Amino acid sequence: FTGSVDTTKWRLDRRGGRRLEIHAKGMDTSSEVKQPSRRHWDDATLATVMDEAARACGLDGCAVHGDLAAVTRDWWAMDGESFVAFGHRLAADHGATFKVVGRRALLVPRGAGVSASGRDLAPVLATVGDKVLSVELAPDSGRPRYKAVKARHYDRAEARWKEVEAEVDTGGDDTVGATETLAHDRADADTAHSSARAEARDSERQKGGGPVEIDGDPTAVAGAPCILSGCRPGIDGMYEIATVKDTLDRRGGYVTRLDLVKPDAAVGKDARRTTKTP
Repeated sequence: FTGSVDTTKWRLDRRGGRRLEIHAKGMDTSSEVKQPSRRHWDDATLATVMDEAARACGLDGCAVHGDLAAVTRDWWAMDGESFVAFGHRLAADHGATFKVVGRRALLVPRGAGVSASGRDLAPVLATVGDKVLSVELAPDSGRPRYKAVKARHYDRAEARWKEVEAEVDTGGDDTVGATETLAHDRADADTAHSSARAEARDSERQKGGGPVEIDGDPTAVAGAPCILSGCRPGIDGMYEIATVKDTLDRRGGYVTRLDLVKPDAAVGKDARRTTKTP
């Protein structure tokens, strides 16, 4: 972990005695990364915009994955936003993950299983009876799923509102019938298409999942694949790691909690043949 101390809390109680708790974050929360700013860019790429915005608040730049780096808009703007808020907004619009690690920021496609440099993230192997401590998974969840996502934008050339639509891969599930419409209008067709596709991919990620606890694994990172095995048909398969939380204490030892999303096509299906009991 590389970051900065955010708060230190001193605690005294009968059970634990005297304790000093140190809370740290990947970025320096007292720096200019949280300072609102107003600026804009004309005809610039996403890589240029993010890198210049990062350096303006004192960071050493922003690494943008190659799939996103060349995205170009005729106008980008920070409208009274901090760099952190700006990064999260652009990440949401492009289906990406944004974070600040030490002195650099990162922007990578969500669910691609790659780092900002383009290297594949190492999968985590979670096998029941080997390193898995607990599993609580729902292979199929109806609430966050849609069959399509719509976004509206204003066409200045035709002087009228238009809608664009992105289809969601439901895996052949015909029971998914709802269409989501994004709440805020987009500035142009490119932005509308990008936002609709990002929301569609997010709906696919939220098809199912849940938490899995394993023996401490320092190599587990968000965005990497997790191969779960030894549970049962319909649960075993490949997932995407959404978040990772490492816990180390005297009572439970070193435990890594993985919040899993985006189950593969085999999850939720049981290929075993049914037999009738005589």
